[in-house]
Amino acid sequence: MKRVPASAAVAIAILAVAIGAGGGTGTPAAHAAQRELPAEPSTERIEIEVVVTQTVGYVATAEEAPEGRTWRVRAMTTAGSGVSVFGQASEVEATPRLLDDGRVALRLRVVAFRATGAADVAIQASLDVALENGTPTIVAEAANPANDSVVTVEVTATVLDRPADESAARPVEPIRVGGDVPPPRRTHDVPPVYPAGARAARAQGVVILEATIGPTGEVVDIEVLRSVPELDEAAVTAVRQWRYEPTLVDGVAVPVLMTVTVNFTLMPRSRDEASPPPPPPPPAPGRPVATGPGEVAPSPAGGPVEPAQSPGDRR
Repeated sequence: MKRVPASAAVAIAILAVAIGAGGGTGTPAAHAAQRELPAEPSTERIEIEVVVTQTVGYVATAEEAPEGRTWRVRAMTTAGSGVSVFGQASEVEATPRLLDDGRVALRLRVVAFRATGAADVAIQASLDVALENGTPTIVAEAANPANDSVVTVEVTATVLDRPADESAARPVEPIRVGGDVPPPRRTHDVPPVYPAGARAARAQGVVILEATIGPTGEVVDIEVLRSVPELDEAAVTAVRQWRYEPTLVDGVAVPVLMTVTVNFTLMPRSRDEASPPPPPPPPAPGRPVATGPGEVAPSPAGGPVEPAQSPGDRR
């Protein structure tokens, strides 16, 4: 059992501490009145249990033992929503909220009565405390030295559940692939489309991307790590359509971060495309060149030029 540290903001007014001796242990009927406070409610269910104990430690003989009574009441609420818990020996108003470290912060108003009835108040306190989840903690205590009697108020705040849809709503940081987290297997592949402008410019190379794979295997985010400006958009468009098997850690699907490379390579040009055909060689000196009808051809020995004859002119 824990106690609220002395540094906690506690304001306790002891109105009456003349606690009479009681006998036995009782659990009287109690009820909880739910009321909404101006705090934003959430979906975690939290059980508030209040235990008021009154003991008398004064003994007349060695055979006697301290006597006491205990009252225990419970109520259910949600984080950010106030609840009032009424019992025979106490009235408690509590507004819980969850802290990032897993503890439950409570804003409490506590009134504890003496055993003889609600006419005599033993403790009246307003305090803010942070309780370990599920750990009983004494938040208020009053003693009467006249008969060595003590009244204690013990509070336990227990978070019963966190709805599954809440964990899905909260963002989870992706885990980088490597070590105990192997790369997921690709189940759907879409090849990149080579941009026409990049093909004409004969741009090629490797685009390196950093892809975030969601819990269901879809690509949810892409960042370009190494760029080929003419090809980046085509690489991102293709990778965004890829699908992977979900990555499980302790049986739970988690997002992962991995590096993806997309290679753009053009086939080498053919010999015909690589260079234009060579020009025809010039005619050998002194050799006649075939001509059409009516054209002039040089004489074989460089003599006088004669008109070329057509086959019909020959005899």
